[in-house]
Amino acid sequence: MKLRTRFGLIVVASIFAVLGIGFLVVRRHQEEAIEDAAYKRAYAVLAFAEACRGMVRENLRPAVTGTDEFTPELMSSTFVTRRTFAQLEKSLPAYVYRQPTLSPLNPVNRADAFEAEIIQRFRESPGLELIKGTREVDGRASYFVAKPEVVQGKCLACHGEPDKAPAGLVERYGGQSGFGWTPGEVAGLTMVTVPIDDLLESQASLNTHVFWVFLVVTLCLGYLIDLTFDRMVNRRLDNAAEIMERVAADPALHLRVDVRDGEDEISHMARAFNHMADSVQSAAAELEKRVQRRTSELNDARQSERAKDEFLANMSHELRTPLTAILGFTEELTLESSRMPPDCVEVLGVISENGKQLLRLINDILDISKIIAGEMEVEKRDWSPIGLLEDVRAVMTPQAEKKGIELVTKADEYLPDCVVGDVFRTKQILYNLVGNAIKFTEKGSVTLSVHYEGGDAGGTLMLDVKDTGIGIAPDVAARVFQRFRQADGSTTRRFGGTGLGLDISKGLATLLGGDLELVESRPGVGSHFRVTLPVQAACRMARSDERTPQESQAKTLGDLRGKLNCRLLVAEDNPVNQRIVARVLEHFGADVQLVPNGREAVDRARQALSEGRPFDVILMDMHMPVMDGLEAIRTLRQEGYEKPIVVLSAAVMPAEIESCREAGCDAVACKPIEREELFAVLAGFVGDNPEAVPSAGA
Repeated sequence: MKLRTRFGLIVVASIFAVLGIGFLVVRRHQEEAIEDAAYKRAYAVLAFAEACRGMVRENLRPAVTGTDEFTPELMSSTFVTRRTFAQLEKSLPAYVYRQPTLSPLNPVNRADAFEAEIIQRFRESPGLELIKGTREVDGRASYFVAKPEVVQGKCLACHGEPDKAPAGLVERYGGQSGFGWTPGEVAGLTMVTVPIDDLLESQASLNTHVFWVFLVVTLCLGYLIDLTFDRMVNRRLDNAAEIMERVAADPALHLRVDVRDGEDEISHMARAFNHMADSVQSAAAELEKRVQRRTSELNDARQSERAKDEFLANMSHELRTPLTAILGFTEELTLESSRMPPDCVEVLGVISENGKQLLRLINDILDISKIIAGEMEVEKRDWSPIGLLEDVRAVMTPQAEKKGIELVTKADEYLPDCVVGDVFRTKQILYNLVGNAIKFTEKGSVTLSVHYEGGDAGGTLMLDVKDTGIGIAPDVAARVFQRFRQADGSTTRRFGGTGLGLDISKGLATLLGGDLELVESRPGVGSHFRVTLPVQAACRMARSDERTPQESQAKTLGDLRGKLNCRLLVAEDNPVNQRIVARVLEHFGADVQLVPNGREAVDRARQALSEGRPFDVILMDMHMPVMDGLEAIRTLRQEGYEKPIVVLSAAVMPAEIESCREAGCDAVACKPIEREELFAVLAGFVGDNPEAVPSAGA
């Protein structure tokens, strides 16, 4: 949309807005005037009605008071006023007078729904003296004014108890309605309704005339403003835009905007553009030279980067191929070490250790390359913090024992059975930290502890590695996380190493969303490193004294051999898991039958039940082909199967646990399952638990 059109629309819209506001103000005043005129009409009628009623109360009624005879033409103000207005309505039918009540003597005065609502409003607001407004009566716009009729003491002569009212009144209207009024009660109202359609028609006619006047004025003003804008602004901008477009298409053109004598905004813009065009032409040549130079440098850098990646890939392949053979044959020869001379066994150990060290170096270099390039991937799966401690301890203990130091593992009081994260990268971090601690510790101990802060949904896992080694001086502590850096040259010469371990560990911790920091270090005393990792709890919170790294070794598989005497059905689709679970369960003394899916589990359970030899417990994996574990459990429970069913799952989140409970399982055990935990679950169901066994995480 052109600027001229946009400006014109804005001007017209502004004029319409101003005139519209004026029109609304005028209309508001008109509505107020109409309401005032209508109120005066209604109030005049209401005053006339009050005068009629006053005449009856003050002049006619006193003349006949004291007799039992009831003459409505003399005694009832309502009757007289209604009859008077009946005569008036013959000439002015739209003028309506009503004295409705909820309990009238005369049924003619019974309030309709609208009048009953007005009476109720007066009753709910005792201080309200008048209600007015508009309504539609017989298709005509009307205005009404209503006043409450409050029961006075003198009203009770006719509207109190029927036996005390004039006999003629009771005889005329009966004693069922119009009696029992109480002083101060709003019994009814006086309402006058007058027509206002003539006033509204006058207002509509006036509004039409005002609208056309406003429209003509708006169009004339818009046209004049458009002509002025086109002459002063639009033509000059069109000329400048044409020149700018041509210069933009070909900066080499020496075209400039015509600058008039003046200091308005368009003249300033023209001078600025001309100056810019001159600057662009002078800079274009220089920019072209720089682009060519930078392009050449970028191509060289890309070729260098590709060469580096190809070199790393080739070297990794070329080095791993012979290393695989060396380490493989070394391990085979080690199996035959009992028949070798001691010096040969020692040589095999040296070859194996150096081969593994070289492999670790290759892995470190590749990891650094991946971290720098942002190609390191994070794998999220369920893993056990307790199992992590056990794995690290099992791997690193031989190195510690070789140096004559103790490797201690500690677990916090509360830990989740399972968390969701990258266990492989977490182990890699701990292997580096614990390995460094052992390497730089000559005597004493290395302690690995785990602490969890959070709840059932998730929190932070803190892994601390403390040693009693050589420590790090404060002036060099800041350099320990730098690549290829150690504390000083003597450290490298004395202990060896590349200086990549801490840098890789910190990079991995950052990749996992956490951090690695040096908490404290003193020369000659030791160092304290801490890894913090955000994790999501995948299983229940459990006391660590149920299953610490030390106590998990107290009950060996041999201690539990033959303790269970039961028939078990295991539904597991993974052949490796089948073999592992079967070996452990048979070690417990159980009779185990294996099926690869939920459908076969249901069929086998039915068959065993029909033969009178049901399985004592069914172990059911959640995710299987053909029919998953939950569907199989539902099917069995719907058929009335009552034997225990335990769900085995590698990904048991709180929602999944609830789904298992709803399906009808009796317990849930998280993978990887500790054999002591599995024994506890089964012993609890088969009723054979002769010894204290760690409680299950079901």
